[in-house]
Amino acid sequence: DTSQLAELKQRAVKRDLVETRLRRKLSSAMNDSVGWLHWLVDLVVRRGQEMHDWFKSLQHRWQDDLGRLTSPQAETSELLEQASKAQVAGRLDEAEGKYLEVLRRDPHYLAAYQGLAEVYEEQRDYEEAREIYEYLLKRGGTSLSHLGLARVASGQGRLEEAQEEYLKTIDELPQAAQPHLELAGILRQLGRTAEALTQTAAARQLEPNNPKILDFYVELSILNGQPTEAQAALDVLREVNPANQKIPELAQEIRRLAQKLKPKRGRAQSRSQSFGQPLH
Repeated sequence: DTSQLAELKQRAVKRDLVETRLRRKLSSAMNDSVGWLHWLVDLVVRRGQEMHDWFKSLQHRWQDDLGRLTSPQAETSELLEQASKAQVAGRLDEAEGKYLEVLRRDPHYLAAYQGLAEVYEEQRDYEEAREIYEYLLKRGGTSLSHLGLARVASGQGRLEEAQEEYLKTIDELPQAAQPHLELAGILRQLGRTAEALTQTAAARQLEPNNPKILDFYVELSILNGQPTEAQAALDVLREVNPANQKIPELAQEIRRLAQKLKPKRGRAQSRSQSFGQPLH
């Protein structure tokens, strides 16, 4: 049947067209999938390498930090920090133990000797403190060793020796106010109030708003008969430390001193006049 043959040929052609179209779509889809998979694999590989490098760097950093933290120097620094904190907090026995542990590890660690001497000084174990300060001076110690010896001598009542050590400290620490103030206290105990006022004035020049220095300066000015100087320092003290409970008492002493030093007219002059007219 020729009519049916023509129809069959048309169906075959349509089928071939459909199959060809499907193959083309499938091939395109496969190509897209393969391309996407290649991109995904590349991304994973790249990210994996980056993560690997990051972990490697982190591992090296951790190893370096661990090495620093577990090194003898790190342990010594940690012990010194703990000792200093304990000392500031008043836990002197604990601070002493930490400093001694540092010296057990390194018998030549001068900072530990300095801290240990300060602990003994605070504990009033003056002989132990003196020995360590003298050892530090032999090993090239700083002005802090002279300051320590000055405080030890003061604590033991050797005021002249303390004065000498304070003067050495001041020569080496010219910008420090505390040695001047402590030396002023020694000079006051020795009865040399004028020299004490000079040292307090030097301390005040370095720290003009220090309430402790101002307080002592007012007292010494009164002792030296200088009410004007005392009043000027008291006015500053009122500004920087108005809660100071000694201010009313110091003000009263200044008024008394000023009244005492106020010039008085002689009796002869007062008797030589009566109602503005001289007596004959």
